[in-house]
Amino acid sequence: MHGEEEASSEVLEFFRKQGANGGKIGVKRSLETMTPKKRTAPRQKASDAAVAARKEKRQSVKRDRGKNVTSESGASRRYGECLLVAEFSGALDVWFEQLRLKRYPDGSVTLSSVGREVLANGREGRRLLPVNDDAVITVSPGNIDEALSWLSDREWDRKPGFESAKREIVTVLKRKSTSPT
Repeated sequence: MHGEEEASSEVLEFFRKQGANGGKIGVKRSLETMTPKKRTAPRQKASDAAVAARKEKRQSVKRDRGKNVTSESGASRRYGECLLVAEFSGALDVWFEQLRLKRYPDGSVTLSSVGREVLANGREGRRLLPVNDDAVITVSPGNIDEALSWLSDREWDRKPGFESAKREIVTVLKRKSTSPT
């Protein structure tokens, strides 16, 4: 087994050297045989592709910034439909949270206040997570006061667009049973 490892490292070193030489030969050959304009064309094509990719990424971020979402399929399965997105702030920072409603066949619902994970570099990640330990509550049908109290404690009742979300939650909790989301 030891002999095979030595042979493969020797073979790898041989091919590495050959590749380096080939690259030098290719550049030297292109300098001799290609006009400056022809040598520039592949570089320009690569540059244009990079610019287009950066532009698309910026536009995608701008589209998603208002919604503060990227991929909703996993989040919808886990936390239900998004009723409201609002800006929250603390002493040092500002962030977006989503109020989500997941329905169950027995008529109960889970309300979640979720936000993007914070990465080590301080930027937002892709995954949605509850913003803290008490950011998720499951409410039985008819317990409208419990749901509204939870929403008030989390200050959702102070956010623009809350009335529409409140109507949806109250309507769902008044029903006896619903189809799962």
